[in-house]
Amino acid sequence: MRVWVWLTALLLTGLVRAVEVDDLLAALRERPEAWMEIARDLKALSVEALPALLAECAPDAAHAADAQRLLTRWVETAQGERRAALTAALAKVVATGAETDLPLALKARFVPLVGRLGGDSAVPHLVALLDDPLLREAARQALVQIPGVTSLAALRQAAAQDDADREWGERLLHGLGRRGDHEALPRLLALLDTGRPSALRMACDALARVGDGAALAALERLWANPDRGVREAAIDAALRLATSSRPRETTAERVAQWLAGDLAPHERCAALTALVAQRGVGAVDDLTTALGHASVQVRAAAAELLSRLSGPGVVPALASSLVASAPAAQVVLIRELARRQGTTACQALAPLLVAPDTAVRRAAIEALGTFAQTDVAQALLARARAETGDLRWIAGRAALAVARRVAGKDAVAAALLLKQVLGVAQLVEEQVTVLQALESLARPDLREVLLPYLDRPLTRSPAGRALLTIGDQLAAAGRRDEAEALYRRLATVDDGRLPVLAAGRLAALGVFVEPARDQGFLTRWWLIGPFPNVNDSAVLKPFFPEQAVDLNKTHLLDGEPLRWRLQPIADRDGVQNLLPVFDDVTDVCAYAYTEFTMPAAQDALLRIGSDDGVVVWLNENQVHRHIVRRALVLDQDTVKVRLRPGRNRLLLKVLQGEGAWGYTVRLSRPDGTPLLLAKPQGPTR
Repeated sequence: MRVWVWLTALLLTGLVRAVEVDDLLAALRERPEAWMEIARDLKALSVEALPALLAECAPDAAHAADAQRLLTRWVETAQGERRAALTAALAKVVATGAETDLPLALKARFVPLVGRLGGDSAVPHLVALLDDPLLREAARQALVQIPGVTSLAALRQAAAQDDADREWGERLLHGLGRRGDHEALPRLLALLDTGRPSALRMACDALARVGDGAALAALERLWANPDRGVREAAIDAALRLATSSRPRETTAERVAQWLAGDLAPHERCAALTALVAQRGVGAVDDLTTALGHASVQVRAAAAELLSRLSGPGVVPALASSLVASAPAAQVVLIRELARRQGTTACQALAPLLVAPDTAVRRAAIEALGTFAQTDVAQALLARARAETGDLRWIAGRAALAVARRVAGKDAVAAALLLKQVLGVAQLVEEQVTVLQALESLARPDLREVLLPYLDRPLTRSPAGRALLTIGDQLAAAGRRDEAEALYRRLATVDDGRLPVLAAGRLAALGVFVEPARDQGFLTRWWLIGPFPNVNDSAVLKPFFPEQAVDLNKTHLLDGEPLRWRLQPIADRDGVQNLLPVFDDVTDVCAYAYTEFTMPAAQDALLRIGSDDGVVVWLNENQVHRHIVRRALVLDQDTVKVRLRPGRNRLLLKVLQGEGAWGYTVRLSRPDGTPLLLAKPQGPTR
């Protein structure tokens, strides 16, 4: 049986005795990596195994490092009573040397582990270690770490003993301070009279946790101590204590006095923190003053503290401080008011649109751009008309942002605002930004405003999409002639997407714009897709259009509905651009279907171009397949076919990797001349 399997089985019994652990460890020595394999089963290991495992932790043991890691992991993963028992047993072994003779180095390693994870049951053994000169500091720190009244009582008792070692007694007092023991306060204050730097520093650290108003005054007196370490410890302790000392107002006044004095930047930051803890919103003026401090650290701390303030009085306090502040402070206050929003904030910000300082004016413009009020947008538009340089469009962009927010409440008002923003947009990039916003908000009364932008190369696409929205609104309102005229205009725009989208909408109205039909192109198609086509996998996968074409049926693909859509070709070269039709246009394929009627059977040529590959069925028979990654060129593939009298059915599967995607198909006679159809082709639902 393999060694680690046997070991795991042994551990899982939960009946491991020390002698069995000896066997276990002996076996593990034959295969050291098995330590990690059984680590997950440590929860089944009996506490009785501890002495044997500790023996393997000895520095001279063959696998001491692994054993020490495993023991640490064992204690860390134990829970509840099991952890308490294990840490108590470990503390006992360390304190008494029972059942094993641990080297000092190992004892020093495991005492902190007991402090970090132990409980009340470990306390008596740690107390015993307080008498060991070499381990008592580690035991003291462990008692400080263990929560609960038992460990605190042990520390108190140790500190109360008349110990000749004065420094040790001071360390015990420091431990009580670290535990937050207010009963130790008088003795800690007494330490301040010793004059010894080490005692003073320990007392300062402890008083920061348990001190009161008297301690605060005593710490402040130490600020004049000639020892730099004591001074810094006293200042740090006083600033920490000041965040919680009572009474609030007395402490706040003391901290304000400190701020008026000469504090180092990090000390000033701590003092500001204490002042906020005591005064809350009442500290806004002090924080505002600090925003103008020479130290970047202080300015950043003041800004951070302002951002943390909360409560109903914060905005009025910020607005009040805004009036008399220096420009640099005003910029920070403006951003805070914008973040908090509300009528009071808006009213405080509006006058700063005409502030003489450019940075303040810019901050006010950007801040007001976060509101959602029509009058704010109008004020920003007025500013855009008055400003020059960068601030002109910063104000226009802010007005645009407000209009977008207004749209959620009043689409009509938002559209009118966007019309005005378009009027202040001078650069093409600015106009494009506004036109893009109008795509979903455009209204029929903006039609004449938008039409001129169709004649400009960079604005025709966003303007066209906004006009498509208007056309849809006209059609839905029963204004068919106006919608048709607008769609016809869009079908002529030199843009890859707009003519395709406009042709589809015209077809929905029963109007077909098919300029390539007279050249023999098949232009009236129904489309469905997209379907997955990773690495041209769709070539071998027959999706449902290959079984039967039912233009009236809704199909499901991965739970999503798919329907055939009528999409005539409005392109003069007879190209069906599929990119505007489908949302997913990478590693996909789509099907295109059309019908045409022949008066008699005849031979013909199908001239096909595609991007990328294509599969073609005529009257349910596959007549062509070309799997390729290529750009579309007219008449790339020529296929000889026999057309039957009456209705002929043509189905294409057009493959797509990435980039452009489309196809073109036309009929010609065997001699290459176009085969023109007597009447419009294409099925109807």
